[in-house]
Amino acid sequence: MYGAIFGDLISSIYQKEEKYKENSLFNRLNFLSKDIKINEHDFYTKNTILTIAFIDAILNEKNFSEKMDEYNKKYLINNEFLSNFNENDALNSLSPIGFLLDNEESILKLTTKTAKLTHDSKDEILASIIFTHVIFLIRNKCSKEEIKTILKEKYNMNINFSLSKLQALNTYKNNILDILAICINLSLNSSNFENAINKVLSIGGNINTNLCITATLAEALYGIPDNFKDQVRQKIPEEFTEILENAYHKILNKNKKR
Repeated sequence: MYGAIFGDLISSIYQKEEKYKENSLFNRLNFLSKDIKINEHDFYTKNTILTIAFIDAILNEKNFSEKMDEYNKKYLINNEFLSNFNENDALNSLSPIGFLLDNEESILKLTTKTAKLTHDSKDEILASIIFTHVIFLIRNKCSKEEIKTILKEKYNMNINFSLSKLQALNTYKNNILDILAICINLSLNSSNFENAINKVLSIGGNINTNLCITATLAEALYGIPDNFKDQVRQKIPEEFTEILENAYHKILNKNKKR
């Protein structure tokens, strides 16, 4: 969850100024060796607000739709309602479902219900289900190879991509299933959280969506460094931090009982 918000923050400046689309391959490849950090111009978007709203709803067993309305009134950005999303934004705020629910069937049901609040196409709902399912599989110690097998056999999803080809193409995918497959590939083929982020920045494309998804999966796989969490806390309201910490406390308590 910190991962999704970190991804939202560091991609925000590119989303706003639309300058990343023109970034050359040379410039993008430089990200592979750069230290990643949130800078003073980065800002959180509705992806972060909705992530917090969904955490709040799960922790307090509230209706997701009602929480969206509540957060619309409190944190509306530029009169842009939380339900106004593009197709490829479908997964940017769903990480709490994968992190906080422990039953696979419950995750499937809540993901489907939640996805329909902001998106309502077959591909968007399927991608949402795959995304939260992968988080669940990682949390339950499935190996990377096991995850690849499940993706292929259950969802007919191929995640075999060449990093160098993705970097050369700087492709803007319109189909959320294609975006998700690339992000899963980058996450599974990285060595740690920062390495995954560097790879996302190096390929360009749908940078905000790519970062929100990949950072979420990388956090589930490798954890997120404390200094990145600190950077996030400095950028979001104190109320958001409190809700996040309550969520991680709940996860920690569950892990102790296993």
